[in-house]
Amino acid sequence: MGRRASRRASTTAADGERRHRAGDIYPLIILAVLAAAGVVEIGWVADYRMPLMWSLAAFLALGAVMNFVSRSPRERILGLVALAIAVCCAVIATGV
Repeated sequence: MGRRASRRASTTAADGERRHRAGDIYPLIILAVLAAAGVVEIGWVADYRMPLMWSLAAFLALGAVMNFVSRSPRERILGLVALAIAVCCAVIATGV
């Protein structure tokens, strides 16, 4: 177990690193969603609103599925966050 465990530990990211990366990207995505909805003014988002929202919806829905099949409870919570943002993106993209 010693060599196998140390090899596996060295090739995977620590939980803190994974959480830090997710914590960095979600606020940027939420800012793009707010800009597409017209709540916040960001110039380039208005030009690419529809493709950006559909792309984010698909990307986040796939990420949510991947998080839901994970064994980690923290990633399952992030799956709910990703799914909620994906639904918001799809609603904005359809113009409802």
